Amino acid sequence: LTQAYKWCKEIGIETRGSIMLGHPFETKKTIEETINFSKKLDLYHAYVNITTPYPGSELYRLAKEGYGGLKLLTDDWSEYRRFGNSVLEMNDIKTTDLESAQKRFYKTFYFRPHILWHNLKRAGLKAAIIYGIAFFRSIYSPTKSKDN
Repeated sequence: LTQAYKWCKEIGIETRGSIMLGHPFETKKTIEETINFSKKLDLYHAYVNITTPYPGSELYRLAKEGYGGLKLLTDDWSEYRRFGNSVLEMNDIKTTDLESAQKRFYKTFYFRPHILWHNLKRAGLKAAIIYGIAFFRSIYSPTKSKDN
């Protein structure tokens, strides 16, 4: 996989990656491994989603059964979002752990100098400022606590 991304970079194909956090059997250790692995790829853009078991899906059924340490916390569809919210806990991971890991990934991925430079060149200064402000607000907004 890493070689495929290198080949794409060599011939000028802009690469992207989609990463899920919070799958069955996930642990704090595997989250860190996923984050570190994704940074080794020659990605220019990364989309990091918290696993969301939509009703009617196989993952939803598995979450209801507790497969792989999954614990479904709600059936309220208004809570089913892939960014900044989790309806699952698993093994040693709480919802706030997943939400914090997602934000930490974005911070450490997009604030690398070569990624900042690439996106500035690609979008232009005006768009980069507008997108940067929106990105900053989403990443640095407080993670809500489900305990409150």
